[in-house]
Amino acid sequence: MLALHCAGCHGISNPSSNLQVTRFASLRAGGNIGDEIVPDHPEKSILLDFVEGKRGPRQRMPQNSRPLSPAQIAWIRQWIQEGARNDNAEGPCFDLQITSVPAGNGEPIQVRSRITVSAFITLSLRDPHSGRVLFVDEGSIKSPKEAGNLAAPAEWFARTLIPEQGWPSSVSVEMRIQYAAAVPSGSVLTAARKTTSKLLRSVCQPL
Repeated sequence: MLALHCAGCHGISNPSSNLQVTRFASLRAGGNIGDEIVPDHPEKSILLDFVEGKRGPRQRMPQNSRPLSPAQIAWIRQWIQEGARNDNAEGPCFDLQITSVPAGNGEPIQVRSRITVSAFITLSLRDPHSGRVLFVDEGSIKSPKEAGNLAAPAEWFARTLIPEQGWPSSVSVEMRIQYAAAVPSGSVLTAARKTTSKLLRSVCQPL
């Protein structure tokens, strides 16, 4: 829920108030305010103040988007009441991969994608030889698209990535799809005039 609704402002690349909610360890570490989540004590957890709008409409989260529903807020409250633990539950995830994308000539890498269902996605560039991650960003696909989302399902979105000094001459471009509303059949990833719609299905634990 937090990954789909909050990644736009509290994701891995530029977490507002230093609060990152898309990875369990970072969520529990909190941000600038502190006490975002107090296990067993939802009434002391600042996260609920924001999603419930207790600090006023301008600070209600997710910002510039529809408020979470009463049922969604109740799920967060119940999770905190039960100890705010990571259950490490596995779920299906899907990958789109393009290998041998030129990166050593200094030219920008144009990446475009179309994901057909609501989902949380992670875009990464990797050194194909060492496996080292060179770039990573994340976001959400949701209907209807709101301020914090990359796109609506089946809508194209794009990123322009600038190769950095020390990158290899070619990289692998990878798109991981998690928490998908259904199997994202027909999803497409393009990079450097290469295109794939081949979904590699696997099993992932929560981030």
